Amino acid sequence: GGSPIEYYRKMALRAAFALVLVHQARAFYAGPAVTPTSSGLAKRSVIPMANKKYEEEAEANREAARERRLARVSSKDEKRRMLIGANQEMLKKSRQEEKTRMRGDRAVPKLEKVPELELDNLEVGTWMTGRVRRLVGYGAWVDVGSDVDGFLHVNAIKDGFVHHPADELTPGQSIEVCVKNVDLDEMKLGLSCLGAPVKPHYWAHGAWADFGEDGRDLDEFEDDEMVWGVVARVTHFGAFVDVGCECKAFLHASDVPARQLGQWAPDLFTRGQRVRAYVKEVDLNLGRLKITGFRPKSLPKVPF
Repeated sequence: GGSPIEYYRKMALRAAFALVLVHQARAFYAGPAVTPTSSGLAKRSVIPMANKKYEEEAEANREAARERRLARVSSKDEKRRMLIGANQEMLKKSRQEEKTRMRGDRAVPKLEKVPELELDNLEVGTWMTGRVRRLVGYGAWVDVGSDVDGFLHVNAIKDGFVHHPADELTPGQSIEVCVKNVDLDEMKLGLSCLGAPVKPHYWAHGAWADFGEDGRDLDEFEDDEMVWGVVARVTHFGAFVDVGCECKAFLHASDVPARQLGQWAPDLFTRGQRVRAYVKEVDLNLGRLKITGFRPKSLPKVPF
């Protein structure tokens, strides 16, 4: 039993005690503690010393981890910068050595000027001895004793593919060259180690003909047409053949019937060689003419 007043007083005490327990639990797990006051009200207190020490240690650990991470990243960046710098320095030194090797010895004296070898006295096909003065990526400048140095293109160094003039020539080397062309207006002298261009005779429409310097138009050639020509230049994969066209026809090494396994164009062709071929493809857009040594199936068979 008991009066209602006593019952409600007990219930109020139980509620106040439960509230105190709740605030203490929050203080233990979350940090801030709530303690009852003498008046029965609750207020927030300062962070307990244990929780404060834990927060300081956690912050110190986070700061130390951040410093270690930054040190590790900066160390990698420093190593990367060192490697990049060393690589750039090595490339710079290599380029300088290559440039010096290509330029040649500037102290080498030039050949004495010969009046007979002046530019206006030279004729196409004249052979002479020259000295390599300087190499560039697409050829070499050769001193032949004329009033200007002649230029030897990389394609005119030898039959076959030449990747770089430095693979075949060195500054100061003496070589035999032939006059390829002379330009008195611009004072230019073109040289070749292969000799003067061969004047070929062409076969067209069942007869031998001479088409002059311009040659036949590209659109005059028909597919499977038989043509005769002279090898003008040999590359690694084929040969450019002068068939009387305004452009040189290309004959690939794989289109030669007598080709054996492992043979390339320098093994099959020589400059000035006379060949018989058939028109394989005419490209008017690109201005190209491809020929083949295989007889087309559209033509009648021959007994030999």
